[in-house]
Amino acid sequence: MRNFNLKDFTLNWMGRGDQFRSKSRGTFWPSEARAEFTNANGHQEVLGKCMRASYYRLTGAPLTNPPSAKSQVIFHLGNQIEDGIVEIWKQAGIWDNNSVRFEDRDKNISGEFDCVLRDPTVELIGLPKFGAEVKTFYGYMQEKTILGHSEGRGARKHWVWGKPKDENLMQAAIYCDQTRDTLSGFKLYYISRDKNDMAEFNISVDDNGTIFIHDPKRGGAPLPETRFAMNDIYDSWTDLKGFIERGEIPARDFDFRPSQEKIEEMYGLGEISKSAYEKHNSGKIPYRDWHCSYCSYRDHCQGPEAAAERIVDPEETEEDVA
Repeated sequence: MRNFNLKDFTLNWMGRGDQFRSKSRGTFWPSEARAEFTNANGHQEVLGKCMRASYYRLTGAPLTNPPSAKSQVIFHLGNQIEDGIVEIWKQAGIWDNNSVRFEDRDKNISGEFDCVLRDPTVELIGLPKFGAEVKTFYGYMQEKTILGHSEGRGARKHWVWGKPKDENLMQAAIYCDQTRDTLSGFKLYYISRDKNDMAEFNISVDDNGTIFIHDPKRGGAPLPETRFAMNDIYDSWTDLKGFIERGEIPARDFDFRPSQEKIEEMYGLGEISKSAYEKHNSGKIPYRDWHCSYCSYRDHCQGPEAAAERIVDPEETEEDVA
């Protein structure tokens, strides 16, 4: 027993290469949803999944940067938390179904969401059932985004309400749109992996494709998402389909090594933490876009320079890259 390192064995098992393959099913996935909008500085900005990464998956490109063993352990624990929450709902008697699959052949979309629940406060008329997606999160920047935070000082101090992560919002909106005839909407249910803090958001989509977000903690009427709508998400996939048919690789949506000008803009918009900004400017840890840092196709996309560069473990500096 003394000569058996259980930690190394666990990490080696979780990081074994035979479990990572390029998954090409020929359909678009809600988790890869993408939309463009014009930010506060008047520049075009992309939310969600990089189109080039989706192109690589759909065309069977090799995975050059599969998730690390440590990341796999974190994913596994996150899944265990999500399964545990669903089990609580089963015991509470509001569970109806889970791991629900759907496919839209017209739009070439397929996916699976966590579960369907019954609303015990609504009588059995209309659509008392709703979908639910459980998401875990961690780190200061994600806490600020999801749970909300205070901003400003003195008389200018105010509360900034929490909101869903953009990629989660688009994912839930697609589920809403795909199940509009059977479910009343979707809940995004968040739980932090370290503090067990929780938040929930009600997501709905109207007949015009406008996405609405309702925070039960905040109250009031659902608020419309103004940066993008359903047609923006679907149009992005139409563009991707065109690239695939032409055999043309889309441009990168994100810069692995953003220019100093871009970093200044992102910091001004609150997209980079103060810690990451200061570490970059001091030369201690150069800022690297987190989309690219996590991407399984990074070296295939960026080339030898990216392969040679050390990527800081995202979990060790998550508040820096979130």
